[in-house]
Amino acid sequence: MPQTLRLAFRGANLERPLDAPPFEVIEGEEAVFVLRPWIRSDGEESAPDLFMPAAGFGSCVPLPVEGREALVAAIEAIIAFQDADDHNAALDQLGLWLEGTNPWLIDVALSQAARYSYADERWIPGLLARSNDASPKRRAWAADAIGIAMSRGRFGEREQAASALVETDGQGELRETLIRLARTDLDAIVRRRAVAWMAKNDLPGAREILDVISRDDESQDVRYEAAAGLIRLKDADRASRPKSPR
Repeated sequence: MPQTLRLAFRGANLERPLDAPPFEVIEGEEAVFVLRPWIRSDGEESAPDLFMPAAGFGSCVPLPVEGREALVAAIEAIIAFQDADDHNAALDQLGLWLEGTNPWLIDVALSQAARYSYADERWIPGLLARSNDASPKRRAWAADAIGIAMSRGRFGEREQAASALVETDGQGELRETLIRLARTDLDAIVRRRAVAWMAKNDLPGAREILDVISRDDESQDVRYEAAAGLIRLKDADRASRPKSPR
């Protein structure tokens, strides 16, 4: 690694949303820069000291005055996670982050589980805890992580002699958590995400609950999500009924 670097970041700034802060280097500021070598159009490196932002305009992470140790530790842990050869061990590590105390790693674990359905029965205690988190963003991620994993049967064990899922106590708690978030969470985004997963997973009692939410929730977006989910469930009910012979 050369002692001095050149950064080509104009393109990253031009591509950012209008309301997003630019990628910039401020003299005297301590920050973590996520960079990669500048690659020419022919696939070759231009120069050993020329780099570009690896993640666009968001590749500069200023170190906060408070909590910088936690951020640096999180970045080091994430790099090790990305370089891990054992996929299962890496997923186990995500679960440990979820139940840990580093806020950066908690956010990474939740967001990845919400996007890629990484959660399984080992994640249940952490997901239940984060569904009560003070952060609405984390509660929304928890709802997504629970909903997507539930839709793929990742919280139940399949019997060897049958394909039906065996429900665990934890799965019942997760179902109740989705219902609670859908009905009583203070944040409309959280309620809407939980409502969507209630319908997609066809939870017991979902039709009655969705009917109430579609009429009574203070948020128009939540009411619409509940009404749309209710329509899909009723359509599925009609499609599953045996057709009478003519």
